[in-house]
Amino acid sequence: SHLNDAGFWDVIAESDQPLIASHSNCRSLCSHPRNLDDRQLEAVAATGGLVAITFVPKFVSPTEPNLERVLDHIDHALKIAGPDHVGLGSDFDGGGTVIPHAGKYSSLTVGMASRGHEDKVIRAVLGMNYLRVFGSVCG
Repeated sequence: SHLNDAGFWDVIAESDQPLIASHSNCRSLCSHPRNLDDRQLEAVAATGGLVAITFVPKFVSPTEPNLERVLDHIDHALKIAGPDHVGLGSDFDGGGTVIPHAGKYSSLTVGMASRGHEDKVIRAVLGMNYLRVFGSVCG
């Protein structure tokens, strides 16, 4: 999540394990260099890894960093990377204040459900995708 574009592609080329972008959003929704473009989202998914959506305001939206914009990033990542490759990467200790603490994760659950996501997809995003990746790497 802290790599520039060239560094990202170097890691993709060298790794033979699933990759996790631990706190990155979708550049097509918020043009910040720390966010991932659609090709990068696809590349992380192709490794079997996941992109974890962050709550840092400047990575969510330059004008309206709120819950709806976070949900937009989740929706976009699900569309591009697929439901097995999206998670949450709050970055609470690095400024992830749009959702201020884990006690507010229920707002994400309600928001995803209201947008028509199936329970299986919601559970995957909320943590099951991490368990799958950890299991594949740690055995």
